[in-house]
Amino acid sequence: MGSLNLDQGISRSYSVSPATHYTLKLESFSMLKELAGDHRFESDEFEAGGYKWKLVVFPYGNNKKNVEDHISIYLQMARTDSLQPDWEVYVEKNLE
Repeated sequence: MGSLNLDQGISRSYSVSPATHYTLKLESFSMLKELAGDHRFESDEFEAGGYKWKLVVFPYGNNKKNVEDHISIYLQMARTDSLQPDWEVYVEKNLE
């Protein structure tokens, strides 16, 4: 457990968790496009850093963010109903 001191006398606690790896293997991108259509595809939940997560994939881009002709991939926290409204989680992600 460490501490991060921010401006204006605010400090936050953090923990350094070991790296977690999750692989989402797409056997056929064309099939993913068919399954998701113009919408999103969500992976199964996985655990990392004591939290539940899932990958969200927009095969045609995230239209709500005005992204087209690109794939959009997001890391989304699952089961957030038990967290306080001002809760923050710092994440490092690497999509290879």
